Amino acid sequence: MIMEILEFIFALIITVGMGYFAYMSSVMVSEKKARYRAGTHDYYDNPIEDVDDTKV
Repeated sequence: MIMEILEFIFALIITVGMGYFAYMSSVMVSEKKARYRAGTHDYYDNPIEDVDDTKV
């Protein structure tokens, strides 16, 4: 009886942890997409800097 309760608690903790990981992953992806759409970052999430030098 006690082992079943402990297994349930362990499974619940693991499930909550995986749900939190999935939620935070989706938040990070949506933030990356928002930066890309705003034009402040490129496809690889590197900031786009204005270059005023003409040394090309």
